[in-house]
Amino acid sequence: MDFEKGHILNEEDRLRGEERKLAYRRAGARAMVFSGPRAYLERWVVQSHLPPGELAPRSRGALGKMTGGYRRCVEAIRSGTMVTAEEVAPWTPGFVSGLRMARGLVKVEVANWEPWQLSLWQVWPVEERGWLIGDMEAMSPCWCKVARSGWLWRGKGVSVSGFAAGEMPCLNDRGIDVLAGVIAGSRVMQEDGVWWLKVPLSCRGILDEWQVPCEEHTWRRWRWLALSPFWGCVFAPLLSPGIASGFLELARSGVEVGQCPVLPGMLWQMAMGGGWRGMPFDGALPFGRHGRDWCPNRSAVGLREIGMSRWGITRVRPEIRDLLVQWNRGLQHDVQHDG
Repeated sequence: MDFEKGHILNEEDRLRGEERKLAYRRAGARAMVFSGPRAYLERWVVQSHLPPGELAPRSRGALGKMTGGYRRCVEAIRSGTMVTAEEVAPWTPGFVSGLRMARGLVKVEVANWEPWQLSLWQVWPVEERGWLIGDMEAMSPCWCKVARSGWLWRGKGVSVSGFAAGEMPCLNDRGIDVLAGVIAGSRVMQEDGVWWLKVPLSCRGILDEWQVPCEEHTWRRWRWLALSPFWGCVFAPLLSPGIASGFLELARSGVEVGQCPVLPGMLWQMAMGGGWRGMPFDGALPFGRHGRDWCPNRSAVGLREIGMSRWGITRVRPEIRDLLVQWNRGLQHDVQHDG
């Protein structure tokens, strides 16, 4: 009987020790994501992520041993169970995956770089992705360090280090946050007086998945997929603050953008139940126009034919429709008021 009682107590102590070790490992991983790659050695940072009643040791050596050290904390981050996507929004794993897909965030291969170390990233060119670089410099709630290195792409790009949130795994590579990342990582460019968002050809899969119309353009002997900046305004609630403000400012400026006003007019007919009358006023959707003078055949039938035959749009996904409704109810008032 005494042997069985001692065995039960030993098992309880072992389970309690495992729970305590997991709590410290989780606290160290969260400290790296929200406060920097060396934060797992900072007592009060780790303390803020520990359960109530648990007191972190004062010694940095003891703290590093309790959290498992740098390697174990990085492995915990890559497991995807220590930090939720909602806590790091908008820099969710899907959003970062979309940035990488659009080549807005590129992983740098460094000699003698161990696989358990945090990755080194680069963003370039500065002129066409200035909004993204500005958001990474003022990143919240995550942590990263942006350095405008002269050696990187002859001074045309910046390096990003310590971005622990970028190590979190993406569980759905076709989610709407991935599409938002593709839009955020696009190159905002002007071609023959018309503004476009340029993304690599490898993004065609997710664009077709969400039925986002695109055109194939050739620029400097490279082929790109060109999207309308209309989508940047629609996806503004899912983007980081600087990128969203940049797209909204583009809408206020009244510049000419690709596929507009036909694209917003067509989506108004298909998603918002516009009927034959079209938009009730200018700006009901981004870059949209009231009336039918600009419509093909001056009717809504022409808009539907363009959506189905030229762009292959047969329906509007409910998630995109919700974003269109959100613009119509809120964001367009901000654009009109500021304009």
